[in-house]
Amino acid sequence: MEAREGKERVWRQSVSDPDSGDNGKTVCSIQDDLPFFLKPSVENFYTLVTNTALDRETRSEYNITITVTDLGTPRLKTQHSITVLVSDVNDNAPTFTQSSYTLFVPENNSPALHIGTISATDRDS
Repeated sequence: MEAREGKERVWRQSVSDPDSGDNGKTVCSIQDDLPFFLKPSVENFYTLVTNTALDRETRSEYNITITVTDLGTPRLKTQHSITVLVSDVNDNAPTFTQSSYTLFVPENNSPALHIGTISATDRDS
């Protein structure tokens, strides 16, 4: 799910309250500081949707607390926590650790002699 545009469906769940009237009506919410929102779909179903692209190299996991509150008096609520793991996609090219390398090779060297080391990294690893 990494690097996709927003509006990616992550999770879908129904909520219910067996009470009648306002006591049985529910509102579902999550924390405000996340790149997700809860979208009501059909009656009593909510879908957790991304509102921006996710980047695994920036953050690989989100712990989300879903709160369901009824509209009764007094208002009662329950909470459930889920963990969203961001899967990695190959969105970063490998890069060398230096912009240039200079290696010196002595003349008349033996075959297969080690003459130096270059290195590259990939943020996707």
